[in-house]
Amino acid sequence: MRPRIIAILSLTFATVAFAQPQPASPSAVPAGTIRVTLLGTASGPPVRLNRYQMSTLVEAGGQMLLFDCGRGALLRLAQVGVPIPGVNKLFITHLHSDHIVDIPDLYLSGWASRDQRKQSMEIWGPAGTRAMMANLQKAFAFDIHIRRDVDEHFSAAGITAITHDVQEGEVYNHDGVKVTAFLVDHGPVKPAYGYRVDYAGHSVAISGDTRPSDNLVRFSKGVDVLIHEAIDPTIIRSYPGNLSPKQVEAIIAHHTSPEQAGEIFTRVQPRLAVFSHYPDSPNIIPAARRTYSGPLELGEDLMTIEIADKVEVGHAGKREEMSHAQEATATKDESATPSSATELSPDQKAGIVEIISEARENAEMVAKRLQSNTKRFDEVMLADTIDPVLEKRCADGITAAIYDSTQFRLQAATQVVHQLTAEQRRYLKAEMAKPDSESGILEAVPKVFHLKLEDKD
Repeated sequence: MRPRIIAILSLTFATVAFAQPQPASPSAVPAGTIRVTLLGTASGPPVRLNRYQMSTLVEAGGQMLLFDCGRGALLRLAQVGVPIPGVNKLFITHLHSDHIVDIPDLYLSGWASRDQRKQSMEIWGPAGTRAMMANLQKAFAFDIHIRRDVDEHFSAAGITAITHDVQEGEVYNHDGVKVTAFLVDHGPVKPAYGYRVDYAGHSVAISGDTRPSDNLVRFSKGVDVLIHEAIDPTIIRSYPGNLSPKQVEAIIAHHTSPEQAGEIFTRVQPRLAVFSHYPDSPNIIPAARRTYSGPLELGEDLMTIEIADKVEVGHAGKREEMSHAQEATATKDESATPSSATELSPDQKAGIVEIISEARENAEMVAKRLQSNTKRFDEVMLADTIDPVLEKRCADGITAAIYDSTQFRLQAATQVVHQLTAEQRRYLKAEMAKPDSESGILEAVPKVFHLKLEDKD
């Protein structure tokens, strides 16, 4: 009986695996348009589940260019529906691990897969990039040898890496798509680059990691979209973890505060300014608004920006969750029951109810953690002998719970706002300015749009 049960379970798991829905193919980029997809927008090495590390996909002229390849880049590409073997041009801003840690996955999985890459992968980056790729090939020499020469006989050309250690200036020009590297100031990390992409009279610049840089301003003049990093000094000073004060100040000194980024945006005057590679903090946009009043977006993973005569912001994840048939049905339904400035469509209601309900569940979970750690902290501090190790552990637990509460709230508020149209956002802003209004987005939206959270089911 036991072998039969195992066989049935094996068949069940195999059926489930093959029944998983495949990502939808990404929609074609219109001619003369640049499409930017923010694959990962988180800052630094810490592991996060809500946002992945820095990586940006730029599509133009039928070409796909990847800028940085931090943790989660391939997962996001799969979510968008981009075929991994087709991403064979990578531009690296600098060699910090949070910008390059997914390169082995891109290099190997794009080659040793069903849709195997059969042309070489090409990489541009600062001095040291060529050595890094050579050592990467050595690290995976056994796997490469077996798959190329012994077993599957995957393409020898597909596992070839053509690497360029770049200098400032034009580094790529093909079929009307031009990429320019420019030096930025990332403290002792030298050289570090930002990149500008030009195509069909439109352009986007990506800052890479940098503190305020006059050179970035010079090379970004005239761009349609400027994507810039940011750090919140208040957050990192308040929640340093195990970092020493000296380490905290060193990190802050190598990056750009939101106020400083706002000054950069004011000098460059892009059609749209976007934050990416920023920490979980509610302060980014309010702080930037002290020095910049132009169009501004807080980037999130899978946000898309289409640059043509208009600059339009969307979300690849929401677009690609629907099949073409579902998309047609959704379009038909939306035309029958359109949203307005003061009313949400059924899809908007369902999405916002889901987001706010989940945010409330997360808040309850964090509140329990905070209560538990606070109670334990009191017990430790009132003991006959205070254990310094337990004292620090409990204090860290309280700090982490407070931080997570802010993070969950910020993420939910961002998701809710992106469910609204521009008219609805303006209406919400006006309603929240009234004296008797709720003070927060998550509290105001249900009241302003007459949303009953118990409607979730």
